[in-house]
Amino acid sequence: MEATLFDPPPAARATTHACTGPSCSFCEWLDGRAAKTKAVKAVNFDPRWLHDATAWRSTMAGREITADALIDAIGLPDGHPNQIGALFSKWAQSGFIRLVGVERSHRDSNHARQIRVWQVDL
Repeated sequence: MEATLFDPPPAARATTHACTGPSCSFCEWLDGRAAKTKAVKAVNFDPRWLHDATAWRSTMAGREITADALIDAIGLPDGHPNQIGALFSKWAQSGFIRLVGVERSHRDSNHARQIRVWQVDL
C-alpha cells in the first residue's frame, strides 16, 4: 500500500473546452464516441450474413433502408446482433448510406422504439 502513495496521479486529459469535471457532458460524449469506434472495429461478422447484407444493399440504390428492412430481407446474423448496428456504422462511414430520418420499428422485440432510416448512395 505504501508504494501507491508515491505513484504519480494519472495524467489529466488535455482539453480544449472548459471542463466541468467528472460530469462534463463533452467528455462523456468524447469517451462515448471513442468507445463506439472501438466496439465497431472489434465486431466479428458472420461472413455469410455480411456477404448477403452487402449484396442486399447494392440492390437498394437510391432507396431508403432500415435495420428492420435488412433483417426482414436476409435474417439475423449468426452470433451477436451488434453486427447489424456495426455494419450500418461502417456503411455510413464509408459513404454508402446517409441518415435521412427516424421511424418506429415494426419488430415486436424492439417495442416500437425509434430506428434510423438511411438513404442508399452507391
